Amino acid sequence: MDVPAVASAVGQVASAVLAIPTAFVAYFAYKTAKSSADATLALTKIEEARLHAELRPQFEATARLLKMPPARSNMVVVSLELVGPLALHSLNEVVVRLRPRVGVKDPREPYRLHGDAWHEVGRDWFLSERRALVVQMSDSWVTAEPHHRPPIKLVLECRFGAHEPWIVPVEVKEINAPKEVARFPPPVDGHVVV
Repeated sequence: MDVPAVASAVGQVASAVLAIPTAFVAYFAYKTAKSSADATLALTKIEEARLHAELRPQFEATARLLKMPPARSNMVVVSLELVGPLALHSLNEVVVRLRPRVGVKDPREPYRLHGDAWHEVGRDWFLSERRALVVQMSDSWVTAEPHHRPPIKLVLECRFGAHEPWIVPVEVKEINAPKEVARFPPPVDGHVVV
């Protein structure tokens, strides 16, 4: 056997021996890169969920009986105000539904939205802006003492941009008495006399 053939055989064996650890290193580098990519994806999802929770709309709600003839005194105006968070300056759309009561002996619902089973409060709702909707109280609750009436439980589906929609429960615990509206005399010669 001549020297070049031996050198070639030794080179081939050395290459094969070195290829095995190189393959292991390449395999572990691939696994590390895949693990890093998976971790980055998981962190991205966690961050998106955190941001979504941070931007969850916050509402203040009040309710007041409408002052109308007794036949219609079961109408309640629910006033909703978008109060936060500051980073969420507006909403593109808000749809309101009544939340059904669960585990209550009386199967009749105490309230229903006037008109539809849902109510679109509106589009382009800005921070600190107040919107209203009308809720009809069932006849059995109209004569009840105010502190005995069940709360009005709403579910608001809020949309903004490309974000996943938020489902926000809102509860109005107290329905206030109708507000007396000040009535001014008609204007005299274009001026209001007080």
